[in-house]
Amino acid sequence: MKSFTLPPATHTNAFLLGSRELLLIDPGSPIQQEQDKLLAYLQQSGSRVHEIWLTHQHPDHVDGVERLRGELGVPVAAHRLTADACEFAVDRFIEDGEETTLNLGDGVRAHWVALHTPGHAAGHLCFFERERKFLLTGDNVVSLSTVFIAPPEGNMIQYLQSLERLAELDASFLFPGHGPPVATPTKKIREYIDHRLAREAAILAAIDQPLEPIEIVRAVYASEPEAVYPLAELNVRAHLEKLVAEGSAREENGRFLTSSPP
Repeated sequence: MKSFTLPPATHTNAFLLGSRELLLIDPGSPIQQEQDKLLAYLQQSGSRVHEIWLTHQHPDHVDGVERLRGELGVPVAAHRLTADACEFAVDRFIEDGEETTLNLGDGVRAHWVALHTPGHAAGHLCFFERERKFLLTGDNVVSLSTVFIAPPEGNMIQYLQSLERLAELDASFLFPGHGPPVATPTKKIREYIDHRLAREAAILAAIDQPLEPIEIVRAVYASEPEAVYPLAELNVRAHLEKLVAEGSAREENGRFLTSSPP
């Protein structure tokens, strides 16, 4: 669905899980025409949505919720930390490890497991179909670019832990919040982990002298256009929080440098 998201993405993927009885994941478009297309499809198919699930609360994933919950007459479910951050009411909390079975007809069932995967957002959820090994990753993994981690909500330690958890699932197919599906999920997730660790190593190399975050951005993102620097600084700050928490770096008067050996 077309949405007001960060480039290079222009759409947010909404998903319908099930057959006659459906779950709707992340109706993120505020654009009436996009919402109308979804409602028209549901009317034509004869299927019925019985609940809306949210991966997290960022506007490009929830901006269609209020209208669609009203039109469809269904409750909204999310992790409790997502519910705390939403400007609308969430009707039910989804817990880590919660399993939902959907009847697909002819005795075929799908078993979707909710996974609490914080990092990009505190209450972020991914959804894993344990038999077919399909993985819906929300904004933890997208196929168009990497994901920004913005403190204080974003947490790099948690994000890398979540990526490791997803990699261990050995998923067969990955459906991201933005961009086309990924046929090599574990490879993609490992690329994300490697990218983050390489960026962290570059930051550590840069702070052998005291630097402010924006100075680190200029050193580490030197090959990138300056237009990306504001988002890049968020990522750098998330890495710095991780490095300070782990004892690899320290902060002095707003500048960061590597910690001296004990």
